[in-house]
Amino acid sequence: MYTSAKVWVCVNNSDLGKVRKVDLSDIKLVKDTSLKITLNQVKEVVGNVKLCKYTGFYVHREGEIDLLGKELINNFNSYEKALNLALLGDESYISNGKVAPDCGCAIHHWDFAKPYLYDTLDIDYDTIYVDYIFYSGKWYVRIDKKWALLEPMIDNMIEIC
Repeated sequence: MYTSAKVWVCVNNSDLGKVRKVDLSDIKLVKDTSLKITLNQVKEVVGNVKLCKYTGFYVHREGEIDLLGKELINNFNSYEKALNLALLGDESYISNGKVAPDCGCAIHHWDFAKPYLYDTLDIDYDTIYVDYIFYSGKWYVRIDKKWALLEPMIDNMIEIC
């Protein structure tokens, strides 16, 4: 069984309304033979994004705190890295700092994989998703209806294991 997640970046006010595109030179793709994704295919699919206050994406599997949470802390722990990841759009999964983008699975279907763009963040608390947000330089995770800092949770998991 796997857990899906939604990941959000609270966009800096200075970036609101700007049009950006993912910098693929800063993204490592998973070498997954079942997905058959190439960097050139991803380059052909991804598009420009006009930034809203909350820019986010869906992660299909491995969204648990000890998996995706660790990836976000260890590999995407700055505003630019988090935003660049969000600009790639939906992901199949993220593992070892590498990304398996959904746009690679649905070649030529950017409309299905592009980032979520909202001016206000309206979380559906009844969903099965794990929610993460990069806000003011830190990652947070939603536990029930409250947001908590992610890094201490990861640190506590390491101590327990």
